[in-house]
Amino acid sequence: MNIGILGGPANREEPKLVADYIFPKENTWNVALLHQTFLPQVVDEILTIKLWTITTEDKLCWTATHDGNYAVKSGYHYITQSASCKVHSQASSSSNTPSKI
Repeated sequence: MNIGILGGPANREEPKLVADYIFPKENTWNVALLHQTFLPQVVDEILTIKLWTITTEDKLCWTATHDGNYAVKSGYHYITQSASCKVHSQASSSSNTPSKI
């Protein structure tokens, strides 16, 4: 067995993605391929990971808008709102603290 750094791929022909270690039709781990690539204790840890049973495509989503789409305007509002919360928090906490005792 030829193992790369940190138990990862040792050469260019070996799988690079997690999906490469999964049989897509059966939605099960390709245990033989895992053993070819990783140390036994690493394979044991990988096999404890449950595979998602619903096959959906991944999608990036911006949580600061209702539709999930990023816009510069929404990014600006998010940053300015976060900054104002920090300034307000610092101002309120420092105003309650006496400067001299």
